[in-house]
Parts: sequence; structure tokens; C-alpha cells
Amino acid sequence: MYCQSKSNLRPINLINRNQLYLLEKFINNNYQSNIAYLPNGETDLHQAVYRANDIVVRYLLEHGWNPNQKDKNQRTPLHYTGLMDIKSFVNIIQLLCDYGANINELDLQHNTPLNSFILVSKYFRPYYIEQCEELIYRDIIIRYLWCFLAYKADINISNVFGNSPLEVVQIQLISFF
Repeated sequence: MYCQSKSNLRPINLINRNQLYLLEKFINNNYQSNIAYLPNGETDLHQAVYRANDIVVRYLLEHGWNPNQKDKNQRTPLHYTGLMDIKSFVNIIQLLCDYGANINELDLQHNTPLNSFILVSKYFRPYYIEQCEELIYRDIIIRYLWCFLAYKADINISNVFGNSPLEVVQIQLISFF
């Protein structure tokens, strides 16, 4: 069962505020870590990844949160990396993978986390690319792809629409590479 404090704070509120000392009180009082309590089946770890909070992601993983827990769309926290702030993405991907996240896990549409990032992330959109300096943009892409490939992400897994990460990148970025 999902718990909250007497002041009606829930763990997700603490994650949003980066209040680890209060989150620790929940954990010490038998808070169940992998409960999917949000409407789309997200856990606290999904939310911490979505909010690009690598400190909280590390804390939750150290306290038993499952990096392979799926939401209602079968997305793991690693699938959420495409939605987050670019400043923390490499740290969070590494943390999740170091704690056992399946780098090639498929969601309902058979997207891997890498495919999700490429399909959803603004960093792969032509209008965003035009606003960036070319070298900065390439650095972002290279660091992200290196991180996923270092953990053996498969660039050839196709989703239900027949698109693999490699094909999507080729279609969207042909003029930049």
C-alpha cells in the first residue's frame, strides 16, 4: 500500500523537493519501494528519472528500487531518459544500467530505451537542431549514443512501426552526419 506522512507528504513530493532525509524516514518505516501508484503506473524511480534528478535516482536504487519496473505502457525508468533534462542523462543511464536495467527492454510499441529517446527527445528534432550550434549538438548526440552503446544497446531492434534507432537517426539527421 502506498503511504504518506501525517503532513500528507508522499515520497514523490520529497523526490520533487530533493528531501532525501525525509524519504529515508519513509524507507525506515517499511515503505514499499516498487509500488506503481501514479495513474500511468509509474513508480518513484520513474518520476526521479523523468525529473532528471540523478541524486535521487542513485538514492532510490541504493534502497532497492527496481530499475526494470514497468509502467502501464511497459516503459522502464530507462525509457524515460528521452524526456529528461540533457544535463543528467549520462549519469542516470549509467546508474540505471549499473543497477541492472535491461538496456534493450521493449515497451508496448516495442521501443527500446534508445529508440524511445530518439523518437521522443527534442535533441533529434530538425527544428531544435537548427537552433543549436553544430558542435554542441554533435557532442550531445555522441555522448548519449556512446553511453547506450557502451551498455550494449541494440541499434537494430525495430518497433511495431518497423523503425529501429539506426533508421530513425538516418531519416532525421542525414544532413548533419
